[in-house]
This record gives sequence, C-alpha cells and structure tokens, in this order.
Amino acid sequence: ARNKIGDEGAKALAKNTTLTKLYLAYNYKIEAEGAKALALNTTLTSLDLARNKIGDEGAKALALNTTLTSLDLAHNKIEDEGAKALALNTTLTKLNLIYNSISGEGAIAFAHNT
Repeated sequence: ARNKIGDEGAKALAKNTTLTKLYLAYNYKIEAEGAKALALNTTLTSLDLARNKIGDEGAKALALNTTLTSLDLAHNKIEDEGAKALALNTTLTKLNLIYNSISGEGAIAFAHNT
C-alpha cells in the first residue's frame, strides 16, 4: 500500500501464486487493466485495492473471481454496472465499496442477491 504501483506492477504481482493476501491500497494508479490481471489470480483470498481507479470494468473482472472472500474497493470510481456484477459474486464474505458512485440501482442488486 501507498506506493506508485500502476497496471504493469499489478499485472506482475498477479502472477504470484503463493500470496493469499495482497494490499495495494493508496496507489492511485491501478486501473481496469491491473484489476483484470489480478482477477485471474486464483490463490488470492483477500485483496485490497482501495484508492485506485479500477472503475466498472475492473469491478466486473474481479466479480468473476471465485477465490476472493474479502475485497476492498473503496474510492475506485465504481458505478452501478460494477456494483451489479459484484452483487452476483457468491464467494465474497467481505466487500467494501465506500466512496464510489453507486446509486440505489446498484444497491438494489445486492438486496436481490441475498
């Protein structure tokens, strides 16, 4: 956390298959491409990407990961489309979406998938 890691760094870290927890918060430079690479990692169970810029595309990719149980996506410019995708994930037991741009439409998606 609190480095200058961007998409290329996230892609490199995504190749590590021994880590189960990864904290990449406050990098401000990881966008959708980095999130998509991290979403393909099947050993991570906890991922913190707070304060980056993954947006809806990154959120949609991470929503497809079935090994993550804890995901922090606070402050990532995620809107309703990303929230709807994340609401469909059945393996997440902890999800932080504080300070994004999710409206009632995105919140309703979580209510319907409980």
